[in-house]
Amino acid sequence: MLRWSDLWFFFIPALVTIVFRIVKPSRSRSFSLKMKLWLLSASCLLGAIGQFSYFRSSWGWRNDIRERSFREALQEHYTGEFSEYRRLYSYSGPVWYGVRYLTDIYQVLFSRISLSDAEKDEIRSLLSDYERSGGASEVADSLNVVYIIVESLNSDMVEKEIEGRKVMPALDSLSRLDGTVWVSNVESQIRASSSSDGHLLLLTGLLPPDKISYSIAFGSSNRFPSLADRFPRHEKRLLLADDGVCWNEGNTLRNFGLGEPVTTLDRDENEIEMYGRDGAMFRQAAGMVRTLKQPFFMTLMTISMHIPFREKGWDVPDWIENAGDLSRMEKDYANTCSHTDMYLAEFLRALPDNTMVFIASDHHQTIASGPGRTPAAMMMAIHTPLTQRVSRRVGQANLFPAALDLLGINEGYAGVAPSAFSADATADDDSLARARRISDLIIRGDYFQATRR
Repeated sequence: MLRWSDLWFFFIPALVTIVFRIVKPSRSRSFSLKMKLWLLSASCLLGAIGQFSYFRSSWGWRNDIRERSFREALQEHYTGEFSEYRRLYSYSGPVWYGVRYLTDIYQVLFSRISLSDAEKDEIRSLLSDYERSGGASEVADSLNVVYIIVESLNSDMVEKEIEGRKVMPALDSLSRLDGTVWVSNVESQIRASSSSDGHLLLLTGLLPPDKISYSIAFGSSNRFPSLADRFPRHEKRLLLADDGVCWNEGNTLRNFGLGEPVTTLDRDENEIEMYGRDGAMFRQAAGMVRTLKQPFFMTLMTISMHIPFREKGWDVPDWIENAGDLSRMEKDYANTCSHTDMYLAEFLRALPDNTMVFIASDHHQTIASGPGRTPAAMMMAIHTPLTQRVSRRVGQANLFPAALDLLGINEGYAGVAPSAFSADATADDDSLARARRISDLIIRGDYFQATRR
């Protein structure tokens, strides 16, 4: 998990120590009372500016989200169930909280830009390359749509066997059915926001910025052109297997138009202990489906397959534990894949027949399952008009337009890259340089909100 760049974390304390030894403040005059008061005031002022900046961005909800009074917004910012600062402090303590807090202040204050006319023209030019004008889809209007984003799922786990047993028998069976499209060799294109970037790529077709967390800096205020926007008549449901706080995901996904997040706070703790976080979420979702008005658009996001791949109640079975050629981490990873597959299958059996289901990795996990193999992410769609496996290497940015293809949506915004079904689709990062730059402008300039004004 360590990278050479992590050594920079030691640079600041080392530098301060050296300066301390050179200056030797114990032999110098102490600060005057006036200077101490000035420094204290400056620190308080900077803290207040940071709080105001973050609050201002989180209060700037887009127009189609319910309006909040100033008092309601202030209360929600500090004590609401999606208040990242409140929980970050309780999870991580004051030191890591302070580091993240200062980073977030910088992102919120200095990352947003005002788009020039030339930049808007550049954005329109790229979007027009992929924009569609073939008319609305009556088929999509009547379909139920379920989009499941699976944490850290490597494509090769779908077909993997251990001791003669399939690790993910449900997904393996689905991959062979008529009406299944499996894009099995997908390059992860996440950046600073990690899993949150995967959500952006899959649900909006935008490429994430390189050096800032878009979900923290812009997730609470920007308008995003999401897949859910294509289904204005559909009942929306969003279920998360975690608490909806990490990377500001609860607020960000709400701004994708996916609905109010249903999180671990909305589930019985005994169920989570018994079935794990993913299992409890899938079982709750199955119960929802039975009473949900059709057509509906439901989004589910798993968490149990997050490193270190251990979940309460998910004991490792003997057939995985006794596999001598696997490391401890590979066994734990296979176990979480197996359990998630089982509960996913239970949920799929509860869905109505007229439901198209997308199952996609938020990113691949760096655990190679075979000699010389590079892990890949994936997207599988079931109950589609096609039966196809796309095995050439494509990028996550190619999956959003591919989903539009399968849904028969032939009008409007279609991402910043070609569909995975196109021969032009590629995971080559150099070919995406323009798309990355334009996506960065769209996000930092809140292009889709600006064009509505």
